[in-house]
Amino acid sequence: QTTITSAPANPSSSADASFAFGADETATFACSIDGAAFSACTSPKSYSGLADGSHTFQVRATDTAGNTDATPAAYTWTISTAPPGGTTVSVVASADAQVAEATPTTNFGTLTSLTSDTSPNTHSYLRFPVSGISGTVTRATLRLYVTNGTPNGPLVHRVTDPWSETSVTWSTKPGPAGAALQNLGNVPVSAWLDIDVTAAVAGNGDVDFLLIPESSDGFAASSRESATNKPTLVVTTSSGSGGDTTPPETTITAGPPATTTATDASFSFGADEAATFGCSIDAGPFVSCASPQTYSGLPVASHTFSVRATDTAGNVDPSPATYAWTITAPPPPPPGGTVTFTPDADAEVQASKPTTNFGLLTSLSIDTQPSAESYVRFVVSGLTGTVTSVKLRLYVTNGGTNGPLLYATQTNWAETTVTWNTRPAIVGSAIANAASVPANAWYEFNVSTLVIGNGTYSFLLRPESSDGVVATSRQGTAASRPQLVIVTGP
Repeated sequence: QTTITSAPANPSSSADASFAFGADETATFACSIDGAAFSACTSPKSYSGLADGSHTFQVRATDTAGNTDATPAAYTWTISTAPPGGTTVSVVASADAQVAEATPTTNFGTLTSLTSDTSPNTHSYLRFPVSGISGTVTRATLRLYVTNGTPNGPLVHRVTDPWSETSVTWSTKPGPAGAALQNLGNVPVSAWLDIDVTAAVAGNGDVDFLLIPESSDGFAASSRESATNKPTLVVTTSSGSGGDTTPPETTITAGPPATTTATDASFSFGADEAATFGCSIDAGPFVSCASPQTYSGLPVASHTFSVRATDTAGNVDPSPATYAWTITAPPPPPPGGTVTFTPDADAEVQASKPTTNFGLLTSLSIDTQPSAESYVRFVVSGLTGTVTSVKLRLYVTNGGTNGPLLYATQTNWAETTVTWNTRPAIVGSAIANAASVPANAWYEFNVSTLVIGNGTYSFLLRPESSDGVVATSRQGTAASRPQLVIVTGP
């Protein structure tokens, strides 16, 4: 039985929230905020930079026998960060529709989803009737519940030309007004996406937005015709009577070296007054964060981290602090040496949730009940000499008496989008078949027959038993992440 022992006040004037929880027996926990997928967590669990409006936190325990609480503990509260005399208004969309180039005269205003995709080419429109606010708008957040995520989200534009939900089509669609308000990067699935659109909202009146795709890996969100999770615009204002209108100044106090081979990066930051923060990596959308902010498994490339503060009056730093650095490939090992590679991607997929992506979990599950498989991919480069031995190593956190089969697969899959329905095809027969797999220890597969030199290699762990095996993923503890250990001779 899971219980929440501490929670924020209801209502609350803080955009941050912390929860303490426990169970009536030894257990691990998984948390969810605002209907997002459950992910591993520990008590206390904190969130920062939450949007004004109603929020729901859930937590569920799983005991040492693998039994999961079927009725998660839940807590619902309302946030209003409006300063004294100000207002916070949450406005549900009054109109929304997608349009499709392939059917240029067809109206899709009654669909329960909004799609933005280049293949097939679709755009989406939203309208919000803002009313009841006074003073100066200090913060406006467009909230969309994502039903299909993407590593390259759409552009968000303002629209000023007229359109109607029941008649707009590709042939009659209005164009964007001015430059994009935001360019969304990686967008997770089954979670609320908060988009800063403060620049588009000046006061009362209709505000329209357009989502224009940049990728064929399509984005989709619930429309206002959906039974739940409808698009919402949250507008916060100051009193307009001499209150705080000065934005905070954000500073980055620590970051990685300007050039490094490390694929993890941690940043410390602060502001010149009390504030919450939003972080962005590589021009992606700003998401709530707290110092220090850590990223793991970043690719070899140049990267930029940005962070901006929002003070207690709702003023947002208009010039986020930024930090640029470059990750380079490690030097090639000398002939006759041993080199250890970590994955560039891993993810589990679940048959019971065939369209859900689990690429950001800190664990990889392999089980027949419920059916779950896991994928791990490595990019091998810089090898010289002849490969003499290759071992795939996984740190097992939950053992089993009948371990998984190991296969090679096609390599054209993405960690943040792969699902049960889109999982890559197997290549050839099983490479290995694990027997008893002990817990809290490394388990090794001999993959020397597959890995013969530089290249990209993808592996599938397929279960043979309901006595499931769980291993640490590349999002887990650094010392326990999957490894590909290659020994070369002269």
